Amino acid sequence: MHYIYSADNAAEAHMIMHMLEREGIETQIHGEYLQGAVGEIPVTGHIKLSVTESNVTKARESIKKWESIQQNHPANKDEGKHKKSNRPTLFSGIAIGLTIGLILGIFYYHVPFSSKGYDNNGDGILDMHFYPPYGDVKRTETDTNFDGKIDIKEFYDRNGLIKKAEIDADYNGYYETIITYKNGNPLEQTIDDNGDNFPDRIFLYDQGGNLKTLQVFNEQTARLVKITYYNNDRMISAQFDSNQDGIMDTEYTYDKYEEISSTKSLLKNKDK
Repeated sequence: MHYIYSADNAAEAHMIMHMLEREGIETQIHGEYLQGAVGEIPVTGHIKLSVTESNVTKARESIKKWESIQQNHPANKDEGKHKKSNRPTLFSGIAIGLTIGLILGIFYYHVPFSSKGYDNNGDGILDMHFYPPYGDVKRTETDTNFDGKIDIKEFYDRNGLIKKAEIDADYNGYYETIITYKNGNPLEQTIDDNGDNFPDRIFLYDQGGNLKTLQVFNEQTARLVKITYYNNDRMISAQFDSNQDGIMDTEYTYDKYEEISSTKSLLKNKDK
């Protein structure tokens, strides 16, 4: 597989992937989650799309045509008649992950849009909708796979900073991923993998939006079974409840390649 495009977030990556697949080009997304024991949040600019060697030229031509549509499509030209003081640019959003994840990070991008939304694939149908259509945007809704259904909802404060995102990463109609933000940075992300309204994974961030911990819960018992700790987006250690009795009994530490470098028991020696 050959890399042919570097996307800024999962929403953009999946839109382009679906566009290419409609043209018969098999496409893979890489870096949608940070590498780890369990999928993580995508890092801006680290999400790449790849195709087979035989499809490289065709895929690049399709993407070039797609980029041209974004610049020239009438629906994306500024109407110049309405206030847009905090309007987010295309793909403002997360991420996702998707995969999916999709899953879905949300960030700000610099491409044309109209006051009502954005037509990503040039088919005359808006794929991203702005609410309200004029003035300060409070909410955006995005159809990332062009099936006519909303996959990502993003909510903004009075300063135009994102404060919440809801993501349907697997396109089943259920928004399993919820992300809350503070000052425009992610604060917490919860993922309900099985749709029981209880989070199965919780990502926690520091004030700068850097991932600090990932908590993984048993889907049946809702017990915490693993906590992974991060520094500079890399795993440094993890605690694991190997027998799922509610007690963390094993600790792993990781090297710079995120390979396990040591393992130790967290249980005190018991008298025999």
